[in-house]
Amino acid sequence: MVTVGVGAVFTELRMPGSWLVAAAIAAGMVAIIGGQELTPHRWALRPGQSIIGILAAAPLATVGAGTAQRYLIVSIAVSAATLALCLGCARVVAWAGRGAVSPATAVLSTLAGGASGISTMAVDLDVDHRYVAFSQYLRLVVVTVTLPFVLIAIGLHPQRSTAVGHAPSVLGLAVAVAIVALAGRIGARLSVPAPYLLMPLMVTLVVELAVPGLRFDLPSLVVAVAYVVIGWQAGGSFTRASLRLFVRLLPVTAVLIGVMMGACFAMAVGVAVWLHISLGQSYLATTPGGIYAVMATATDTGAGPVVSTLQVIRLLTMVFAAAIAARVFSDRTQIGRRLGSRDRAEAPSVDTRLG
Repeated sequence: MVTVGVGAVFTELRMPGSWLVAAAIAAGMVAIIGGQELTPHRWALRPGQSIIGILAAAPLATVGAGTAQRYLIVSIAVSAATLALCLGCARVVAWAGRGAVSPATAVLSTLAGGASGISTMAVDLDVDHRYVAFSQYLRLVVVTVTLPFVLIAIGLHPQRSTAVGHAPSVLGLAVAVAIVALAGRIGARLSVPAPYLLMPLMVTLVVELAVPGLRFDLPSLVVAVAYVVIGWQAGGSFTRASLRLFVRLLPVTAVLIGVMMGACFAMAVGVAVWLHISLGQSYLATTPGGIYAVMATATDTGAGPVVSTLQVIRLLTMVFAAAIAARVFSDRTQIGRRLGSRDRAEAPSVDTRLG
């Protein structure tokens, strides 16, 4: 009931990820007040993760291979610079957490781009997915809310959109159903990290490249239900201890969001000079998150395809960087535990040393 009420309000306010945020708030209230976690069944969670994976890759269909190739170098440069910035912020979060936040959690919480994908992926990885979701969606909301004001300040005024929506593709819907049903299971058999997110994402990318023009227009109700399930999973694991950690780290998290936005604005200045485009267009292309709100705004302002290209390539970079970082830090932790166990086993006992 709380999910429906809050989600309806957020949708009316046009908040990005309204149903996911509403579900996380509702489940968090239940978990914290009731003192018991709320965990959706895997038969609901796994299809939800797969749908989020499809949605993460779907914007590639609006870019096209020719456009992506034209802006490939600048996209790689922006993605690399953003990734380096995020890793620097992750070190600050890990330091501020003082052992309560693992390095992998710090990295996933600061990666700028693909908030829903990274938060969904965090569920299956050895990280504190509660703080990851908190940090990711806080930045998403801040970036999206401030976006119109920043654009007006730099002289780019959004207009009412006159774009005509695309009719749902029967073929795209059928392919999406097959991906949801099969891709995650195949990924699990192949030991892909976060298989029910990453495998559908990768399969969607391959299909979009193989069949140009194919659109994955999923029904809005299905998308909303998927977001609700993921939101329940993220918020349902909240505890009073995790809430205290969020409050303690809130000042650091807020400052780092400001640092990211400032650094991305500086990147926008460089991109504007490099590509000879307006500062408004380049800022839309480099914002630290909020890809769906950004692409909708780009349509309303008549911004060029550079926005979609840079945002999509960076989103994919961040999602795969999250998977790699989680795997690397997990392997290091396991090696450290093994070495510690071996050292304890080989250490002489007190009786032996006395003897």
